[in-house]
Amino acid sequence: MPEQERVHYDVVVSGMGPAGLSAAWEAIRAGKTVCLLTNRDENDYTRVQKVFLQAELREYLHLMFNSLPRKPETISEEDRDFLANLDTKRGIPISEVEKYLLRRIKELDNTKFNIFEKSTLADVQLSSGEARIIDSQNQEDKAKTTFDFLIGADGVHHHAVDEVNKDLPPKQQIIYQRDFKRPHKYHVSVFVPVIKKTDDSPIVLPVKQENESEDARINVGKDGLYFAIIFAHTSNDKTTIECNINCEIPRELYYFYYEAKGAYFDAVNKENQDKNQIKQLEKYYREATKALEEFIKNKILSELKMGTKDVAFNPDKNGIIDFSLFVTILNQASKAFILSQDKIFILMGDSYRAPYYPWGHGINDALTQGKFLRKIFNANPQQFHQKLKEYEKMCKDLALTAKIGAAIGSFRIFKELVWSHSGKRAEVVFREYQSDREQPRMHRSIFKDNALDILNGLLKNNRLELYTKNNQGENILHFALKQNKPEVFDWLHKMDFSIFHELVLQKDQDGYTPVHLFAMQENPDSAIQNLIALAPSKANLKEYRDEDGNTYAHIVVQNERPHLKLLEFIFKRHPEILTIRNNEGLTPIEMIYISYAQFLEAEDVPKGQKENYINILKWAEKNNLGSEEEALEFLEANMRPSME
Repeated sequence: MPEQERVHYDVVVSGMGPAGLSAAWEAIRAGKTVCLLTNRDENDYTRVQKVFLQAELREYLHLMFNSLPRKPETISEEDRDFLANLDTKRGIPISEVEKYLLRRIKELDNTKFNIFEKSTLADVQLSSGEARIIDSQNQEDKAKTTFDFLIGADGVHHHAVDEVNKDLPPKQQIIYQRDFKRPHKYHVSVFVPVIKKTDDSPIVLPVKQENESEDARINVGKDGLYFAIIFAHTSNDKTTIECNINCEIPRELYYFYYEAKGAYFDAVNKENQDKNQIKQLEKYYREATKALEEFIKNKILSELKMGTKDVAFNPDKNGIIDFSLFVTILNQASKAFILSQDKIFILMGDSYRAPYYPWGHGINDALTQGKFLRKIFNANPQQFHQKLKEYEKMCKDLALTAKIGAAIGSFRIFKELVWSHSGKRAEVVFREYQSDREQPRMHRSIFKDNALDILNGLLKNNRLELYTKNNQGENILHFALKQNKPEVFDWLHKMDFSIFHELVLQKDQDGYTPVHLFAMQENPDSAIQNLIALAPSKANLKEYRDEDGNTYAHIVVQNERPHLKLLEFIFKRHPEILTIRNNEGLTPIEMIYISYAQFLEAEDVPKGQKENYINILKWAEKNNLGSEEEALEFLEANMRPSME
């Protein structure tokens, strides 16, 4: 078989979302030949969630349309509708933005671009500007290409970066830094539920914020949970509103719903159906759905400042809410471009994010980056490197500006969400569900009345079974602590310290060790007992660091309600721990001061929690562990984004 000839494109774009499409449009306008790669079909636009577009980017989309002369009678119905919605509606579906951008590209010189559907990159050699284009499903070759620019716009999975990094020494690679606390990962999107007052009276939205219209608002929650919501009235008398919500959900709730749904439909689709099993799994599925719906409704009601009796959700659908679950990890790239010989890799879109990156900024930042690429594509050789540096600075500023509303709150630990009454009831069902669904024998045993006898038998007959992990990467210690079975933790510590020592430092798939988990326990006395158990071992208080450089004291203060007892315990045995800085350059006490400052901005602060913070801060100052002024000076010097 003859060797494939390489086809040259000036610009190869990996990803066909808003970022990739805007980059392609700018490249073609600059006279470049462009190759677009997408995992999807060209017309596969499924992201119907609405986003809020900034005014300057709405204008940018208008300018795209007006960049070519056209007669009114030649304007398509799709463009008329999109431009009208752009001027009048608060939220625009991402899919409509993508279709609009693709129409703009196709009306340019069609000899300048090519689209490869269901395709991805392989064997990228940046220094020579070479790559293969392969089928994303069967990995078969589709084409070989050379390029001058490679644009990585393929979202949070950043496939293009991974391919580029393979051919580069470590110092030249783009690396990703994770949220320094806990990776925010489990999310739910809800697609436009309609809300109506039960007494048919007009709905008055909460006080509008700066730059918001009278009848709509968008809000990014201050609690660091990536919570955004868009409200828009759907009737002239304002008795109904629509909302689009994205928010983070508890990990347990995510898995409860995801696994219960999968198990139920697997059982239904089996050839030899077990009716009793189907009935039981259907019960789990209903409970999970109900818990998730109530969690979503409570989030919306808290923003509207209304109670469950005040409003009805989706009255025309019997209250049913359409939602979709997804998993994502937000990272921040170490840089925005790589220049190798005369070839350039540029990173944009969701691949370039900062920790605590709020919802709604993604598409705005992607279009802003795409718009800037025009300056790079049109730069002369003398300007070129300077424009790349300006682009990188803009990316960093966008990422930092995106989190400015949570700049102080970003130093709080991931806040385990308070479940609704239904959620707490579902938690009980979830534990029951976990006990008989896809858990290893070791993990299932902790629910038995004679759990320790079973564990003793396993330890005697098959010690290796103690190392077993479940599908979430949890060893027996993780699982026991999450299921509130501290006796298992104590049992293993006494029975076999060598195994205990290994297991206590293992991470689950979220990057947590059992150390993290017992630091977050509500009962400080229980956590102290676990600390005492660890103290004489090599996995002790003094030596412990997680991957973000956090000591045990950092983990304690990042809890939703930090415990003074635990800090006193640590300080008495190893006072130097309270002065160690993590990878973000923060001591545990600096994190407490910053968290407290953010805590005070929240509405309806519980008195007990406020007093807890005050007691810790007084104790810290008394023991010369830092002051509020020092902490806030550090914040100003190191963490505030430049707004120039």
